[in-house]
Amino acid sequence: MCSPISLIMSEDNCFFPTNDSWNHSHTNIATINNLSTSLFGDKYARVEVRPHNNIFRNNETNEVFEVDDNWYVFLDENRTPGFWENDRVNQENRAREYAKKWLKNFDKKYLIPGYRETGGNFSTLIGGEGSTLTSGNCSTFCAGENSSFVSNYSDGKRFRTIVFYVGENGILPNKKYKIVNGKIYDFETGEEVKEKKTLKRKSNKKKVTKKNKRK
Repeated sequence: MCSPISLIMSEDNCFFPTNDSWNHSHTNIATINNLSTSLFGDKYARVEVRPHNNIFRNNETNEVFEVDDNWYVFLDENRTPGFWENDRVNQENRAREYAKKWLKNFDKKYLIPGYRETGGNFSTLIGGEGSTLTSGNCSTFCAGENSSFVSNYSDGKRFRTIVFYVGENGILPNKKYKIVNGKIYDFETGEEVKEKKTLKRKSNKKKVTKKNKRK
């Protein structure tokens, strides 16, 4: 399933995701560490360490939670490696300690899900999945899935706020956009991203006139 925080563990070692992106694919971890996928479930165990409800941040402070004994450990294997089966509790504790170490050293904290940031006019805001980025006019936004861009601007008469949602109306995750005067533009092409409208189907039903009605 590859949910964060993903690890690949052996009896005496652990392999981590990259430290420059929020990529928790076990396949990617195996590739960058030259691990044989044929040994999954035997020499290697694919492991996931997750917080409760997959919430990584304090809702009030936006601070990232530290991995502790309450984080869940999942073994993502069809068969259980011998070293894990024979010492399950200790291996789960090892996994939490490895995950704690990786999360503490992860450089790009803004990519951890649930990030919130506020900026002024002409700001550049970047976030991960489920981010809320709020800024003034003529700002640049980029975030992961299920994120929102909030832009505050003046139309000359009053201040207004407009919200754009990643995943809706052609707004893609992990792509840069610029919002100017309540309109959103592709940062690279400069083209406006317009709301997609669904055409209404014309009804084939014939109108019943008085002449066609039976007496």
